[in-house]
Amino acid sequence: MEMLEPPPDMPQVFKDCIQDLGGSEINLVIQKSLFLNEDEERMLNAKRQMAMTLVEPCLSV
Repeated sequence: MEMLEPPPDMPQVFKDCIQDLGGSEINLVIQKSLFLNEDEERMLNAKRQMAMTLVEPCLSV
């Protein structure tokens, strides 16, 4: 797996949400590359919208 150096900063909206929930010392925990097929990679490079399913850590979809 390719890691970006340095890891990107978490968007402020996520930091604010975590702080609103009482969180502190906010850090990016995991970063993962997407494995795309050729058609998906072309769509991404062309900045076309793609439907994705996101499974949250709590397993909600």
